[in-house]
Amino acid sequence: MKKTSLKYFQVQTDIEKVIKDINPGLMNHDADRELLPAWLFVEAVEQAPIAISITDKKANILYANQTFSKVTGYRLDEVVGQNESLLSYKSTPREIYYDLWYNISRNQIWHGQLINKHKNGQPYLAELTVAPVQDSSRNTSH
Repeated sequence: MKKTSLKYFQVQTDIEKVIKDINPGLMNHDADRELLPAWLFVEAVEQAPIAISITDKKANILYANQTFSKVTGYRLDEVVGQNESLLSYKSTPREIYYDLWYNISRNQIWHGQLINKHKNGQPYLAELTVAPVQDSSRNTSH
């Protein structure tokens, strides 16, 4: 099975369920309008040159793309279900995490730097943008 096919993602991470949870209308086709095909969305995210992860509201990883794996050293099957804190080098000041959570809990985007660690234990500086995903009622869902 081709690694970038939608079937691969359904088997490995159930990405279709993640997509439907985040935006139920994204994958439904309405006779009046043409929506983004699921395979195109998956390919665009998977081939993006930046690390992308999708988490639940508690920062448990539901999906991560190939670049995420290259940056962190973790395979997808090693991080799905794990908390993003798995990547923490434990040296970023707490105030930065408070600021991050303060912003995203108020449906605001957070930009900043964290000191993360690669799977091999080596620290790296991560330049992050964390954006809450909102449901149709504008509540943070992911």
